[in-house]
Amino acid sequence: MRGGYSGLAAVVAAQNPYYDAMGHTWGYNVTYLEVPGSKCGDPSQYISVAFSTEVSPTNGPVNAFVCPEAGDLPNEEVCGSMDLCKDLCDAIPACYGFDWMGEDKCILVEKECQERLLRGQLLAEASFSYVAKLDPDNRAGECPLGESIQVAGLEYNIDEATEISMNGEYPRIAEGEYEYRGK
Repeated sequence: MRGGYSGLAAVVAAQNPYYDAMGHTWGYNVTYLEVPGSKCGDPSQYISVAFSTEVSPTNGPVNAFVCPEAGDLPNEEVCGSMDLCKDLCDAIPACYGFDWMGEDKCILVEKECQERLLRGQLLAEASFSYVAKLDPDNRAGECPLGESIQVAGLEYNIDEATEISMNGEYPRIAEGEYEYRGK
C-alpha cells in the first residue's frame, strides 16, 4: 500500500483529537531528557557561549551567562540553573543539549552529542548529567531503531457489510512514504 500515507493523514486529521477544527496540529513543544551519570565530554562539540550573538527571549544575550571563573573551558561554561541552560539551548539553533555539571553550571553541546546518546556512546561520569534537547524539528539524524507510524482506532464501515481497518504499523520506506506492514 504505497502512497497511502496522504489518505491516511486526511483520515487521521478528521478523527484525531490533537487537531483543532481548523486542522492545526497540537502545540509545538520542545522538551528535555536528563541522563544522570553521563556526559558528552567532547570538546569539539562544545558551543562557545562567550562569542555567541544569540539572544534568549526570556533572559537576554546568551553570552552574558559565561562563568566569570570558569575552569578549563573559559568560553564554554555557563553559570546558571538548569532552567537557564535549557532556555539558552533553546535560543541557539545549533544546540542539541548540554552537559549539566551540577552546582549551577552547564556546557551547551552540538549535534554529535545527540548522536552519541542515540548510539549509547555517552561517557560515564557520576557527577554529570547529559541533558538532551528533544526538538521535533531538530533531530540528530536517523534513530537507530528506525521510524514508523503506529495507527490504532481507525476502523470504519464502507457499508453495512464491509468494515475497513487501517490499524497497524506503517514503517517509513522513503522520505514521505510509509508502507502498511500489518498489525
